[in-house]
Amino acid sequence: MSSEMIGEPPKITEDSDLADVIKELYRGRVGRNQKTSDFCIGGALCHYFLRYEEDWNKKSFPFADQLTSNLLYIIERQGTIPAGYDALILEDACEYYAEAIVNANDDGIYEDAWIHVDMFLKEFGID
Repeated sequence: MSSEMIGEPPKITEDSDLADVIKELYRGRVGRNQKTSDFCIGGALCHYFLRYEEDWNKKSFPFADQLTSNLLYIIERQGTIPAGYDALILEDACEYYAEAIVNANDDGIYEDAWIHVDMFLKEFGID
């Protein structure tokens, strides 16, 4: 008997980007509204990183300003601020990512939202 796997290869491997891991973990639970989904993509990102944090506001569908605050918190706890970033540049970057993720999710362009999650994670050394 062969030790090779039968069927399709696993979607997530040790070489997968963290955004892909999060996407797979929340597959089938992410969408545009609370009637059909447990989380929006921003909410899934926050849940992945902050689910055990008492200070987290626990919004499954955060607005862009709430997501901005959560992204800053994620960076504070897990990330690295690039050289040359001051507080204003850091907040502007988080606002950009939060708005891009929320807007793409709300428009149903989920792949674009996941791309911005990946960009955020990589920019701040979280991936």
